[in-house]
Amino acid sequence: MKNYKVFSIVTVILFLVLVLAITFMIFIFQKRKKVFHLKQSGVSNSNMQKFDSQDILQNIQNKKTFAFLKFGDGEYFAIIKKNGTNCDGTKYTIELGQKLKEALQFFSSLQDVYIGQWESDKDIFKKFDKMVEPNKIQWADFHSMIFKTIDQYFNKRFCYHAIKNTDQQKIYVCNKDMVENLQKMLNIDDFVIVDPSNWFSKNYKEVLESVLQKIKNPRECILLTSAGMGSKVLYMDVKKHFPSVSCIDIGSALDLICSDKRSRDYHSLTEKEIQMIRDDLLY
Repeated sequence: MKNYKVFSIVTVILFLVLVLAITFMIFIFQKRKKVFHLKQSGVSNSNMQKFDSQDILQNIQNKKTFAFLKFGDGEYFAIIKKNGTNCDGTKYTIELGQKLKEALQFFSSLQDVYIGQWESDKDIFKKFDKMVEPNKIQWADFHSMIFKTIDQYFNKRFCYHAIKNTDQQKIYVCNKDMVENLQKMLNIDDFVIVDPSNWFSKNYKEVLESVLQKIKNPRECILLTSAGMGSKVLYMDVKKHFPSVSCIDIGSALDLICSDKRSRDYHSLTEKEIQMIRDDLLY
């Protein structure tokens, strides 16, 4: 009788464990199913980084209008009127801060614009969310185009090769040190050269006018930038003139590859790895 009671208790426990396991599996399945449908339908969710390098690839290949932009701590400090400069030496000016806030609010009103978000400093991104209410920001993976290691590059190389191989017009806004390698590696059609630091304060109107003049067919044009905080304002004004232009904020991702400039702490690739990436993009 005692053994029977023990057997019964063990059976009940095993049954409960089985029920809990099945319930947990159903929960996980439903959650993944919901995420999948949100991703497919394009529904915005500020807590889910649904847009990444794979989406960039598909949009380029399908010639679908989109914009991938990055707002980080530098843009936030400029918006709140902090004194000083960002890591590129660009000054936080009142005009730049006002325009960046205007750009953030503008982008949040568009369905095809995605803003990069990283895992740390989430308080900053929550404050960005507050700035655009009642609109909602469509968050993306901040590092969609950034690679810190050679393995990360080869996981994202398809994006760079898609840019290189597309027959869409490609306009790149960057400093002069990057031009030669960018032209060879990504088959860039047109360049607009800017100062590495304070071009927004020095000659923003001229840069904007130059970009607008170079655009031939907005539906067949990708505007790329490695031009710091001012590029977000540039994207806004270009999109106001030509809503169908696609935008990709490359930022500092190619600094080390194109100009030997270690402009960020994450630029830790060895010389051999840098050459491997260059060779991959050149051929």
